[in-house]
Amino acid sequence: MKRILILIIFGVLLSIFLSPILFTWVYSGREETEGVSIFKFVSLAGDYNIFIDDVFLGTVQHQKEKVFTGIKPGKRMLRVYRLSEVDNFYFSFVREVSFMPFTQVELEWEAGPTLESSNGVLKYFTEAFHSNNAELLIDPFPQDATISINNISIQNRLVEITDTQEKIIRVSHSDRYVPKDVKILLINPNTNAVPQNVRLNIEVYLYKRPI
Repeated sequence: MKRILILIIFGVLLSIFLSPILFTWVYSGREETEGVSIFKFVSLAGDYNIFIDDVFLGTVQHQKEKVFTGIKPGKRMLRVYRLSEVDNFYFSFVREVSFMPFTQVELEWEAGPTLESSNGVLKYFTEAFHSNNAELLIDPFPQDATISINNISIQNRLVEITDTQEKIIRVSHSDRYVPKDVKILLINPNTNAVPQNVRLNIEVYLYKRPI
């Protein structure tokens, strides 16, 4: 039976598809059909070259965003390099990421000379492992950061999403780090219910202030 799964993440606009909602990402897929994936990169600062499996996709300029389509689903090696007149001056984001059919991987990023002086958010989807509903897995850097959802502190970084309400994830640490907020909303518009068998993975990288 055909079923369209719509995954909506607040904070993003994917205008090339059927999204009428500003600052919202809407993407759909059919379970019985093989499909490609999408990668979206947002530059928080600086110019970047984007590679997937060592294939150059393009350059994203300072504080701009770009959507790369036609990516074959599966585990792909994502490499993001900030351009500089000095070789290897900035920390390079290198990460194996799962691309599910008909979904989008998104990275918002500002590279500094080290990981601690960089900051950003990576979002991608995988199948749920522990629930028939939607799961949310939050992976912060540094690992001992504090996480809250809608101002309620959580200890378990893997949580089940059972409602279609907007959620604000806040990742913070000591005063040495700049906190980050991430807004999410997961909904299947055909049923107005939470999508099933999907996990939203969010990696949050905090910027460490220099002494």
